[in-house]
Amino acid sequence: RPATSRSQRTTLGMTTHVSAEVSEAERACIAEYLLRYAAWGEEPLCVEPVLERREKKKKDEPLLLVVGKYRLWVFKRQKKKLKPIYDFHLFEIENLSTFEDLVTFIVHPRTGSSGDGGAEISLSVRCFASANLVKCFRESYQKITCGYPANIFAIEASAGLGTLEPYEPGYASKFLSNYLGQCCFYQIPPNREIMHHCTNLINKGVIDLDLSAIPAIDDDEEVKVPQLDFRALLATLKYDTNFKSITIADLTQPAAVSMLSTVLQTNTALTKIVISNVGGLTESNFVELADTLRKNTAHSVQVIMINQCPLQLKGASELARSVLAFNHVLFELNLANCNIPPRGVMALFQALVENPSMSVSLIHLNLSGNKFEQPGSQELDRWANTLKAMAKLKYLILSNTSLVLSYATSLQYLANLLELDISCNKLPCNDVAALATIVEASPCLTHLSVQGCGLTYEPGVRTLLAAIVKNPKVTALEVDLSDNPDSGKALGARDLAMIDSRVCAVNLTGIHFKESTWLEIVQALSKAEHLQKLNLTDTLTRGGFVPGAIATALVQLVKLCTSLDTLSLANCFGKRVTIQFLEGLAANTTLTSLDISGNAIGDSGAATVAHVLHTNTALRHLNVDNNRTRLNGLQALCNALEDNTTLQLLHVPEDAHREVEAAQSVQQRMRLREVVDTIVAFLYRNNMQASPTPAGTPAVDTATVGIVHMPAPVVSVVPTAAMPTAAVRSTARNRALSTGAGSISAVSMPCLTPQSTHTSPGASSPVSPLPARPLSPLPVPAWNTPTNKRRSIPTPTTVTSFTMPTL
Repeated sequence: RPATSRSQRTTLGMTTHVSAEVSEAERACIAEYLLRYAAWGEEPLCVEPVLERREKKKKDEPLLLVVGKYRLWVFKRQKKKLKPIYDFHLFEIENLSTFEDLVTFIVHPRTGSSGDGGAEISLSVRCFASANLVKCFRESYQKITCGYPANIFAIEASAGLGTLEPYEPGYASKFLSNYLGQCCFYQIPPNREIMHHCTNLINKGVIDLDLSAIPAIDDDEEVKVPQLDFRALLATLKYDTNFKSITIADLTQPAAVSMLSTVLQTNTALTKIVISNVGGLTESNFVELADTLRKNTAHSVQVIMINQCPLQLKGASELARSVLAFNHVLFELNLANCNIPPRGVMALFQALVENPSMSVSLIHLNLSGNKFEQPGSQELDRWANTLKAMAKLKYLILSNTSLVLSYATSLQYLANLLELDISCNKLPCNDVAALATIVEASPCLTHLSVQGCGLTYEPGVRTLLAAIVKNPKVTALEVDLSDNPDSGKALGARDLAMIDSRVCAVNLTGIHFKESTWLEIVQALSKAEHLQKLNLTDTLTRGGFVPGAIATALVQLVKLCTSLDTLSLANCFGKRVTIQFLEGLAANTTLTSLDISGNAIGDSGAATVAHVLHTNTALRHLNVDNNRTRLNGLQALCNALEDNTTLQLLHVPEDAHREVEAAQSVQQRMRLREVVDTIVAFLYRNNMQASPTPAGTPAVDTATVGIVHMPAPVVSVVPTAAMPTAAVRSTARNRALSTGAGSISAVSMPCLTPQSTHTSPGASSPVSPLPARPLSPLPVPAWNTPTNKRRSIPTPTTVTSFTMPTL
C-alpha cells in the first residue's frame, strides 16, 4: 500500500493531498490542465492513483483521479503525459458507493455543464487510499451544497465513513458558495456585481430579489453593455430559504423565465413571483412555468404577478390547471395585459370555481387588458355567485377588458370589496344599471373608477351617483369620473353636492364645463365637509372665461373646504388664473399636495411659488413641471427652499431638461447644476427633519420611495427615464395626481455633465456631500395609474392553512 504524502508545497497548491506515486511531471500536467478553471478559484484537493475496474479485460487501466472544489477529473496515465478522459462537475455525480478499496461513481452528465448531456456513466475504480479520496469528495460536496436537502445525494459504504467536521458558515457565505458552484457548473465567470448585491441584501435582511436592480443587468442600447448571465444566480435559488420573492422585470432575457421554472421544481420558500415586460417570451415559457407549479405540490407561491407578457390562450389554460392544483392559499393573481382571449379568461375562472378553498382566500385580482366579452363575464359572475360573502377579495381591477357588466351582477355579493376598477370599458344602459346595483350593495367600497367608460349624464353618471347616495355604509369613497366628456353637458353642482357625505375624493379630469357650470360646481364643493382630494385637471373649456372669477373661486375653495388636502389644477387654467390663485395661498394651512403643472406660468409664476414657500408651512408635495420655468425661476425656487423646511417633494424635470438643452455655455450649465444640486440638498434636509410627521399628514409608504442618487462631491440627480425600474416602481395607492404632467415623484432632472458626476477643476461644491438616501413621498390620489400597477400587499413569508367553509 503506497504511502500518501502530507499537505506540502507543490505545483498543485498548499492544501493538495498528493500521493507519493504521482511524479512531478504529472503534477505539472494536472496544474496546467486546471488553469482553465482558474476563474472559479478551482484547485485540486486530492490526487490519487487508481485502477479502473474493467470486467471484460483482465488488466485494469491505470488512472489518476483528482478531486477539486467543484469538479472531479480522471486522467489516463501514459508514459510521457496524462490524457484527460473524464471531467465531471460534482453536481453531476448522483451516487457514490464504496466496498473495501472499490469506489464507484454514478454520473449523469447534464446539459448545463461543459458537456452536452448524455447517458448515465458508471465509473468503478480501485484505490488503496479510498477513505481519503471519499473524505475529500464529501468535504467539497458539502461546501457547495450547504443548505441542500440531505437526500439530494446518495452514498453507500461497506464500512463507516466517519464524521465530517461541521461546516456551518453564515448565510451570506453559504449563498456565495452555492453560487460559485453553480457558476462552475454552467461555465459562467462569477460576477462581482451579483455577489455584492446579493450579499448586501442578505446582510440587510431583505427577502425580495429583483434581478432588474442588479447593476448592468439591463441592456443599454447606446453603449451596448452585455447583459449579465444570471442562470447561476437563479440555480442557486433551487434550495434557497432566504429569498421569498423573485422579480424578473424590464429585461430582454427570456431564458430567465425558463430558469425560474427549473428553480420552482425544488424551491419551497418562494412566495411571490413577478414577471413583467420581459422581451422575447412566448407562451411556451409560461406553459413550462405553469406545468412546474402544478407538479411541485410543495411550493409556497402565494402571489403571482405576470404583466405585459404573451400568456395568450395556451399559457392561460395551463396556468388555470396549475391554479386548480393549488393546495394552499393564493393572495394575489395579477395577469394584466397578457393577451388572454375570452376562452383563457373562462378557463381561469372555471379553475377558481372548482378550487374554492384556494380562491376564497384571493385578495387582489387584476385581469386588466385581457378580453372578457360575454363568455368571460359570465364565468366571472359564476365565480362571484359561488363564493358570495365568503370571498375575501378586496381589489378587483378589470380595466379595458371588454367586460359586459350586465352578465356579472353577482359582484354585488362580494362583501369585502374595497376597490372596483372597470375603467376603459364601454358601459351601455344595461351595464350602467348593473353597476349601480353593485355599488348600492357593496358595504366596504372605497374606490370606484369608471374612467373613459363613455358615460353620459343620464342614465350614466346621475344613476351612478344616486346609487352611491343609496348605500348608507359608504362614507369615504374615491370616485374617478375622468375622461367621460359627454357627462359634462348636464352634470352640475346639485349632483356633486348630494354625495358630499359619501365621497372623499373626486376626479373630474377631462370633463369640460362651461364657465358658469364650473363656478357652480366649485362653489358647491367649497361647502363640502368630507372632501379630501379633488382633481380639476383640464375641466374648463379653453378661452372665453374671466380669470379673476376663476381664481377667486379657487381661493375660496381652499379657504372654505378645510378638509381638502390634495388639489390638482393642471393643464387648463393658464398663467393669470394660476398666479392669482397662488397669491391667495400663502397663509393656507390645510393644503398639503398641489399640482399646477402645464399652466405656462413661466419665471414670474415660479417667483410667485417661491413667495408662497417663504411663508407656507403646510405644503409637502408640489408639482410645477412643464411651466416654461427657466434658470431664474429655478433659482427663485432654490432661494425659497432655503427658508422652507416642510416641502418634501418638488417635481420640475421637464423644465430643467429643456433649460439644459437651451444652455449656450458651460457657465450656464454649471450654474444650473449648482441650482439643481442645492434644491436636492434642501429637499433632503426637509425629509430628514420630517419625523415625526405633522398631525393630519398621511403616513409615508416607504415601499414606493423614488431614489435620488447623490454621489460626492456634487449632488447629481438621475433623470426619470434613466432610473432603474425598481427605483421608480410604485403601487396603486401612489397614483398620478395629473394626467397631463405624469406621475409625481421626487425631484428628477437630467444629468448636466454626462461625462462625469464630479466638479470640474477649480469649481467649488455648492453643498457638502450627502449620503444617498431615498426621499419619502406623501401619498397622492389613486388616479390614472396603468393597469399593471398594484396596491401594496406585504410579501407572505409562510403558507397559511385555510379551511374551506361549507358552500
